[in-house]
Amino acid sequence: AYGPEHWVTSNVDCGRTQQSPIDIVDHQAHVGEEYQEIHLVGFDNESSNKTWMKNTGKT
Repeated sequence: AYGPEHWVTSNVDCGRTQQSPIDIVDHQAHVGEEYQEIHLVGFDNESSNKTWMKNTGKT
């Protein structure tokens, strides 16, 4: 099960005021150099199977 209503099953604290199962403190967070760029391979090739990708902000 996905979504905030189910996070409490992963961690009891997630059913209260701290909803996210991951506590990311913005001013302390940093992205490692190995994660700076995403390289997609094969997306420049034409295909008969038309596919698209949409960033929904979810993982």
